[in-house]
Order: sequence, then C-alpha cells, then structure tokens
Amino acid sequence: MPRNNAQLGYVLAIAGASMFAWLGPLSRWAEASGMESLPFVAWRAGVGALILAVVVALRVARTRGAPAAPRHELAVLGTATIVALVLNLAIFGAFARVPIAVALLAFYTYPAMIAAVAIVSGTERPSPGIVLALLLALAGMAVVVAGGFDPAGSAIDPVGVALALLAAASQTAFVTLSRRGYRSIPAP
Repeated sequence: MPRNNAQLGYVLAIAGASMFAWLGPLSRWAEASGMESLPFVAWRAGVGALILAVVVALRVARTRGAPAAPRHELAVLGTATIVALVLNLAIFGAFARVPIAVALLAFYTYPAMIAAVAIVSGTERPSPGIVLALLLALAGMAVVVAGGFDPAGSAIDPVGVALALLAAASQTAFVTLSRRGYRSIPAP
C-alpha cells in the first residue's frame, strides 16, 4: 500500500491509465450489445460521478467544509467539465466509426497540441529537447498504431477521424484550463 501522497498519486495514475486503455474495447462491446455512444458515456460518467461524490464528501467531512473558490475559478472548472463531456462524446463517437487504433492515433495527438498551445501562449519555449521528445512520441505512437492497422480493411471514415481529433482538442483545452484555471481549488 502507498506510504505517502506521491506514491498514491502514482498508483492512481497507473490505475487510471490502465482503465483508459479499456475504453475502446469496452465501447465496442457495448455497441455490439446495442448500446450507443451517448448512453455509454452517460453510464461511465454516472459511475465516475458517484465515486467522485463519495471522495469529495469524505474530503469535505474530514476538512470540515468545502473550500471557497473565486467565481471565475468555478466558471473555469465548469468550462473544463463541459470540455470533458465533449471529449467523451467525441472519442466514443470515434470508436463507433473507425478502428480503435485509428481513433487513438488521432486522439493521442493531444500532447503535441498541448505543447503547441503552451509555445504559442508563451508559457513554454520550444527547446530542441521538447521538439525531439514530441517527434519521438508521435513517431512511436504511429509505429504502434500502424502495427495494429488492417490495410485490407475498409476505407477510414473521415467523420470518425474528425471526432477523434475533436476529442484531442478537447483534452488539450481540458489540460490547459486545468493547469492554471482554478488554482485555489485543491486537487483532491
């Protein structure tokens, strides 16, 4: 069991990444069983909201009240929530239209999008190391996804690819908003 908050954070990050890896196959199984993207996203969000509500309630009870936050930070948090909803609808819509590998290839362009936003906004400088890391990450992702792509399959649906790119843009907006948008609200 983790001994401190950093270790717990690493364990939770690994668990979350592991669960995210199952989203594509789970959405396909749900679709094969007759469930469309919107109900799947609603069930997923509902379960997540219940778990989060318990965690927040325990945290509030332990600290004797919810932390106060400026209205503009609450507005940014609300915007991030809406962006997360768009992200989920878009990626699950993409999973329904294109091979999971193609959807994930398009979606995982978001780290490069985040870096581009940081460079354009002036919060990060485009050092050679950052550029090399981005190129290597994108190339590695392309190699991994290309290994699972069936060239004999049908043509790729451009709407599905656009949905996956919309999900990537939404993730970019979510991360960008989350980095600076609501600093007085504790992460837990």
